[in-house]
Amino acid sequence: AAGIPTIRVVSVAMLLMTFSSVLLNAVIATGNSRFSFACEVLALLAYTWYVWVVIEKMNCPLYIAWMSEWVYWILLGIPCLLFLLLRKPAAGIPAVGGTNPEERKD
Repeated sequence: AAGIPTIRVVSVAMLLMTFSSVLLNAVIATGNSRFSFACEVLALLAYTWYVWVVIEKMNCPLYIAWMSEWVYWILLGIPCLLFLLLRKPAAGIPAVGGTNPEERKD
């Protein structure tokens, strides 16, 4: 019964991972490797800082330490989602949720 909170935290982390990894791979597919690298670095720095504070400084329970996965996947997914939603597409390639300008019949 003591492991139930940890299982819940890890289960949510797995859900976050599915969405964030797809978003990261979508950004990588656009060819913008600098942005994807910056997202990874930001997420890893925040992850490392969170783990250090929670485990070393605060001596929190294990399930709180596992929430570092939430930090990582959220900080990886949100910038990627914003990038995909706000970017200007290359000629002939629609943005997320957009239509191809060449196919418009205005």
